[in-house]
Amino acid sequence: MPLVWVGADEALPIKVNQFVVQVDSARDAFLTIGTATPPILLGDNPDDLQKQAETIGYVPIRIVGRFSLSATGLRELVGVLQSGLKMLERQEVAE
Repeated sequence: MPLVWVGADEALPIKVNQFVVQVDSARDAFLTIGTATPPILLGDNPDDLQKQAETIGYVPIRIVGRFSLSATGLRELVGVLQSGLKMLERQEVAE
């Protein structure tokens, strides 16, 4: 039976740049995806910017989603990501 992605065109893309995978004792992989945004530092003087940066204790990562995958699902995801990367690399070479 064919699978159809329903609603993909209506879903808003979210830029993500942070990824972590954890594995539990039941051999499930937990993939957490998030976004870290650089803190706002104001001014033109590099010393002032440095002082502001030194007062920041951490940069928060906003969680976009957390997913549980079996080993089979994780392998499938890796394959999909590798395929997508190859497509992007081919476009870069063509430009």
